[in-house]
Amino acid sequence: MSILRIALLLFFSAVLGVAQRSVTPLEYGQYYGFPPDLNDTGALVLNPHHIYFMQLPAESIKAVHGHLQHFAPGRPDDEFPYEELQNLEAQQMASGGPPIFVTATYAGKRRPVYFSWHLELDSSAHPTADPKCWSRAVNLRDDGFIRLFADAYCRKHMFQPLLQNYWLAADNCSFWIGSYGVLDDQNVYHPVTQFDPPFAQNDEDFLDSIIYFLKRLKEIAPDIHLMGNEGSMSDESRFAQVWSGFDGTIREDITASFQPDAQSRREVYLAYTRYQWEGPAGKVALLRALIPDDPTFQDKLRTAYAAYLIFRGPNFFFGPRYDSRTNGVPVSAYKQMQVDLGEPAGAASDELVAGDSRSGYRLYSRRTTHGIVYLNWSGKTVAITLPEGGTYVDRNGNGVKTLSIPDLSGDYVLLK
Repeated sequence: MSILRIALLLFFSAVLGVAQRSVTPLEYGQYYGFPPDLNDTGALVLNPHHIYFMQLPAESIKAVHGHLQHFAPGRPDDEFPYEELQNLEAQQMASGGPPIFVTATYAGKRRPVYFSWHLELDSSAHPTADPKCWSRAVNLRDDGFIRLFADAYCRKHMFQPLLQNYWLAADNCSFWIGSYGVLDDQNVYHPVTQFDPPFAQNDEDFLDSIIYFLKRLKEIAPDIHLMGNEGSMSDESRFAQVWSGFDGTIREDITASFQPDAQSRREVYLAYTRYQWEGPAGKVALLRALIPDDPTFQDKLRTAYAAYLIFRGPNFFFGPRYDSRTNGVPVSAYKQMQVDLGEPAGAASDELVAGDSRSGYRLYSRRTTHGIVYLNWSGKTVAITLPEGGTYVDRNGNGVKTLSIPDLSGDYVLLK
């Protein structure tokens, strides 16, 4: 065994001493995908009361799909006690207390505030969705709401029947006031920039309300674990501050569908930068990768797993799924790569390729216990000179000193 290989193993042991995995050792997960083997599945996100939750191992995370900052009377992907919250609000206001459902003033009238995505607006900004699915924003600082969220919503509705290790998977965690709006007298949607008092008055205040909600929920219900489906936010510099109250996160496609445009590359880089905080913070993260079921399958599965290893923290889960159907890709499809490379052995790194200063056009790499994994999102084929001091073989077992990787591809070398 080479000196470099020994040094890597010693360093990896030191890293494990600081950041041990604290959740199930089963590292396979699915977000709205059906696992080929439930006994190998460590985290699963599906609609409330799905039969698969009862068939998972006891220690696996059973993440029930729901919401956090807005709710509807009858969405099929949620089971929020909407009438209970309406009754609570009525009682609270009758006693001189504040409302719970958010309003905003438009054309001189206070109006209900809706989450725009759930209205399914047509080209004329009219809602087309069933009104039962229209989600209204709520006051995240209201103590009565927070207690109802914990007890009536999570414990009595979502976390049933009683099983070990339920979590709530909160969808739509895109934190902008501009994602919300009102309907005018002609039923036309208008986005808003602030809510009525006592609700959030601007984007920073909205982020503060999320921080407050998460902190208060932990105080009154430390047994409830939340993982949020990551979206954009009004102030990315506050990501760690806002998301520290979540126990975990979800990303729907870590390769952004292998798209070559600048925005998709920025999405991959944003995920990477967020995971540099989430991993060391011990957060759970479920990283889905959508893989085409076509002749490119093996190359793209390898690329997706390379991305996962570069992003991976100690409590992360890999969730590969076919992009055209809801079947999960089996562990056996990437098992050899998993065994050959081992686990990450140190922090990931990234670099801009010479001649390009665009933020998402990067080459990523990370050492593992048995090699080095690379992810090329630079916009061009990259020829990599491998680090000195080691003897390397490519994935076909050939001795190499350099590695050429096409754009939007991942590859690796092993230490000999």
